[in-house]
Amino acid sequence: MVTLHADVMAAFINSNQYLDTLIANIISNVAIVKSEYARQNATVPSINSTEASVFDKDESNLQLFKATRMLVSLCDDLKDTVRNPSRSMIDVSG
Repeated sequence: MVTLHADVMAAFINSNQYLDTLIANIISNVAIVKSEYARQNATVPSINSTEASVFDKDESNLQLFKATRMLVSLCDDLKDTVRNPSRSMIDVSG
């Protein structure tokens, strides 16, 4: 799994290559999340679920913790990459 930092991001000349890398890392981390839930004979909770998952009761799973933190970061990067910065500024100020 590749960890993306600002200095690495700046090194990408081709925006399409950067997007491909983001998506590959998102897919990789989603696979980790699904795998960790499967190891507990559980499914990833629905976005509408209010019930505690198996991992809400035990937060010691480092694999899941890292993967979920990475997914949040990667998805933020994806949003920031595909969205025009001025549009984001208008949405925040409006």
